[in-house]
Amino acid sequence: MLRKKMVWALMIAFLFPVYAYSDSTTVPEFNTVGECEDWVQDYAGKINLKTHYDVDVADWLYSFAINRSYTKDSCVNQNCTHWYYGNENGPLTGGCELIGRSSPNFFEDAWVIARRNLVDMISIYESQLALLPEYRYGKECHYQKGADPEKGECGVMMNDANQPCATLNPINNRLHIPCLNVSGTLYWKEADLLEPWTFKMSNSGPGFDVPGHTDDCATYTASNIIHIPCVKLGDKSYWADFEVLDTVPVELRLKDYGAN
Repeated sequence: MLRKKMVWALMIAFLFPVYAYSDSTTVPEFNTVGECEDWVQDYAGKINLKTHYDVDVADWLYSFAINRSYTKDSCVNQNCTHWYYGNENGPLTGGCELIGRSSPNFFEDAWVIARRNLVDMISIYESQLALLPEYRYGKECHYQKGADPEKGECGVMMNDANQPCATLNPINNRLHIPCLNVSGTLYWKEADLLEPWTFKMSNSGPGFDVPGHTDDCATYTASNIIHIPCVKLGDKSYWADFEVLDTVPVELRLKDYGAN
């Protein structure tokens, strides 16, 4: 087992070295949605589309700037769900749309998370590393019928139905799990690398069924193991089992893995 863990650690170190942002383009602080959309689209428009990699980056950026403002409510008896910029299948809007949404309708960390992904993606592209998936963003609130949805239990959504595999951010070694099944409820989770095979849980939000890919969602087992059937490392895919440690914050320690 130690040998396998060492192999995993070496793969992380060589496939995903930690890069500083200092040598990459500086993403400005945006005051409005329009400023963000203009800057992101301008950067995307200057990309020389010579390879599929260049095209994928440009598509990611245009997707980040997309505005799909949409809300929906759904109730089962007295239990209701309200979606901002999304529906039961997940979030719909791009990251730029979250600017200024620090009212009760959105948490301030919604834009913090989205901007972080934009900064990372610019650095990833300029370092020619494996790309992040095209995330969509939104918010989900659970509330009792007749009550104010904004005063219910709310969480930021970050999900992509076309990317059910967990991914490892090549800039900062952050593990993103887009769907984790815990006793029938789905969440997305993020954990940051602490040491070669241990991650610290850092972010969480509501998750969604991924049409046609539900078997790719990670599962939390009774034996305190998170089983991830698909983790992308570069152009390869692996399954991985992480032991959930009784720590604050929660830590995940690699227990086993194998190639898909």
